[in-house]
Amino acid sequence: MGKVLPPFIIWQGKTHRGSYYPEGGLIQEVTFAVSESGYMDDKSGFEYMQQHFEPYTRCNPPAPRCLIVDGHSSHVAWQVVKYALDHDIHMICLPSKSTHLLQPLDVGCFGILQTTYERNLSAWLRKNPLSVLSKPSFLEILEKTRTEVFTTDCVQGAWRKARC
Repeated sequence: MGKVLPPFIIWQGKTHRGSYYPEGGLIQEVTFAVSESGYMDDKSGFEYMQQHFEPYTRCNPPAPRCLIVDGHSSHVAWQVVKYALDHDIHMICLPSKSTHLLQPLDVGCFGILQTTYERNLSAWLRKNPLSVLSKPSFLEILEKTRTEVFTTDCVQGAWRKARC
């Protein structure tokens, strides 16, 4: 048994604004960060560990947790590793260029997430011709996609296939 963590979204920019959110509310429990590139960097990697992974995986009573990462610098920066050590989070770093083989959710769930997101985005674009995809619309499409894809059957199916 397990759970799907809520999204950790990195916006490109220097600030984070409340106007990015859909009027109906946020995706439940989403964590936002910003970086100049829009990609994870050492700062947002630490924010992920401290503000997202640790709180969402904390157990009562306390228990060790495991986080599987690739070798990206933001995942293995000293500040991130030290935080993990201090909070009983065991990090396993996979060899580079091997995550598609060693992480069953990459193909079994995240591949399906990508395909479903593209389908939902295409449907949104057909309904909103000549529109620019705004951050609120992106969040609505993402939430719809996550709800469709991240089911117990999907996650357990990916795990079962990986063990065969």
